[in-house]
Formats: sequence, C-alpha cells, structure tokens
Amino acid sequence: MNFSMYSTKYTFSKSKLVLRKKTLMETLRLLKFRSLSNDVELGYIQDILKKNEFWCSKLWNLNDPMEGVFSTYRPEKVDEIFSEKNNTVICSFSGEETLSCPLMWGYYANGFKGVAIETEVKLDKNDNIINEDKNIGGKVIKVDYNNINFTRVNNLTVEKIMTRKLENWSHEDEYRFLKNAEEGLHQIGTVSKVYFGAPYHNIENKAEIKSASNNLQKYEDLKDELISSCENYDHSGGTISFKDCTIDYNGLIETKQILSLR
Repeated sequence: MNFSMYSTKYTFSKSKLVLRKKTLMETLRLLKFRSLSNDVELGYIQDILKKNEFWCSKLWNLNDPMEGVFSTYRPEKVDEIFSEKNNTVICSFSGEETLSCPLMWGYYANGFKGVAIETEVKLDKNDNIINEDKNIGGKVIKVDYNNINFTRVNNLTVEKIMTRKLENWSHEDEYRFLKNAEEGLHQIGTVSKVYFGAPYHNIENKAEIKSASNNLQKYEDLKDELISSCENYDHSGGTISFKDCTIDYNGLIETKQILSLR
C-alpha cells in the first residue's frame, strides 16, 4: 500500500482558530479473481477491461449463507436495516498479497485457469470513500474477520453488518466496495494489471499434459483471444500489463511479462 499525507490547514478568524481535517490518501491495489473456461466468462472479463467497471450485486447473491445476519433488541429496526441492505450493492476484492495464495486461484480462478485482475483504488483514509472521481461514489472497506456470535450482536451499523465474516474466510483478505445503487457495472479504481494463471508451468511434460487436456487447451485459446481483444480497447486511463503468474510448492511466486498496453 502507498500512503501520502497532506498538511493540516488552519483558518484564522476574528474570534477563533478553525482546524480543518487532515486528509490522508491511500492507494489500494486490489485483486479480482475470475475463471476463464468458456466464452461467457471471457465476455465478463472483457467487459471489465473494456469499460474499467466491475459487476456489483446484492448481498443475497454472495456465497456465504451467513452474510448480513444480525440480531437486535429493537424489532422496529429490522425493516430499516433490511431496506438499507437491499439498496446497497457489493463487489468483493482481495488484497494484493493473495496473488500468491493457491486457494484463491483454486476457488475463484478455476485452478489457475483464470485471471487475477488488479485495480488501483485511491481512498480518503478518513472515511474510506473513493476519492478519484466524486461521481463514482461508494466506499472500500476491509472485511473484519472474527468468530462472532450472531445471536448476541446488537446495534451494528449496516456498513459493519455487510463487512464482517467468520475467521474461516480470513485467507481471502477481502475488501468490499459498497455503494447505494442498483446491481450492474460500476467503476472501482483503475485496472492496471491482468495476471494469468499458469498451470503446470514448471512441469517438464507440460506439452504432453496440454495435448491430453481439452480444458487446458481451451483456456490457452481464451487467454490469447482476451489479450488480442484488449489491443483494440481505449487505454487512455493508463497502462495495463498482462503477466503470467506461477506459484511453486514453496509458495514462491513468479510473474512474467507478456504484454503492456497504453
């Protein structure tokens, strides 16, 4: 993470000294893992790279059945909280360190036959609000992992309810984009890198394995098609680098540059 801090400003008046809030900016590099096994999944990834936007969904469409569970001693708050949750969309990302996590590649990138898309998000650390464009709106909040007793939790804000999970999920190092909006594509930072999983990269008989695996052949074809299609997109927002990503049995990561588009 990169940090930059601006000086605190003072404003003098006849009777008092006004202290303005110090602005601390943070640049987060977040990862979105996606499978690349068929033409439909190729289209999803192409939409992200072409439009610089990510799909945001409702809380109910996530993969943890305990998402959003809460209790309250004030029954009148239930409808209010439910309504606010229902009006909020979510997009889940992982911290940059998860690039070397085999579990993430296994769960969300089809066993290394997929991608990890890196987006750079500039936040105002005072309130976690995306600061790049006031029209984007939304917040990015790190998920709080703990073995919480859902039957005893009370008086939580909707924001906290939507950004907490059990410790079992902590290896995902999740960050959540929250916005009061409809489901659909939303801009979240600027896409800067696309990492391709490289299954069997260090295996001597990789060619033999590839020739025997229709799934691996399909992945390689889709990978080439994705890179080729991106060459026609508008990259005026910045450079996008494409890299192969390999993780060995010791958990060491190796990336190899394929192409850089401006």
